[in-house]
Amino acid sequence: MLLHSSPGEDAAHIAMTDDAVLAFLREHFTGAESTSLARAIPGKKELGAREAHAEHLPSDERVLMLHDVSIFGSGDEGFLVTARRLCWKNAGEPARTLAWADLDPDEMYADKLRLVLPDGALEIIGDLQVIESCESAFYVLALSARAASTRVVPAAGSGIVRSHEHPPVLRPSTRPTLRRSPSHHPAKATPPPPHAVTYDSYVTHAASQHGPAFACWCCCTPLYWNTPQCSHCSAFPTPQGWHRSG
Repeated sequence: MLLHSSPGEDAAHIAMTDDAVLAFLREHFTGAESTSLARAIPGKKELGAREAHAEHLPSDERVLMLHDVSIFGSGDEGFLVTARRLCWKNAGEPARTLAWADLDPDEMYADKLRLVLPDGALEIIGDLQVIESCESAFYVLALSARAASTRVVPAAGSGIVRSHEHPPVLRPSTRPTLRRSPSHHPAKATPPPPHAVTYDSYVTHAASQHGPAFACWCCCTPLYWNTPQCSHCSAFPTPQGWHRSG
């Protein structure tokens, strides 16, 4: 399926490299209970986690984050994140994995201390903040992985066209606690010019607009008043809208 690239689509993505994903995880999970990030993951815990997921976690794939809920700190229960996949093991259940590119963000949602996924549910013990961070961060990782699977090819007569191995995911989150009706907000933050233009001309038009005068209430990312959802942390505007910053 071929779609024209748009600035709004690209803004929701991060690079799916080890360094970029690790930096993104630090923004969401630094200080979270029972959670360790790369360079600070105890060797014993990582070995236990790798042993539990040996069937589907390549030995050369870097573990970027480990959330350990095992009783004795062995690392064999909980979940881990790499730049390519999510691996998890609940108590008394087999180990499971799901590639980010195969995760449909709209089929994932938090239910108390469970993150419901297409292939089961990831259970978190004792920390509601972790499950909320997972819901927000995993949503962006899934979107980014799907974008990374596209192939860029030249289009005759107009801009860039992308060929998707997966269907494009441009729908809003279905998270029940943050759900907002999309009809309340315009679909695009920057209004299009009054006549048909090429993709490059549209980018030039968008760049000429005044900068945002509002910011996200959650992560302080600059936004326009009518931005439907923050592309950085996936938050929706409050009933009063975004915070005014200028």
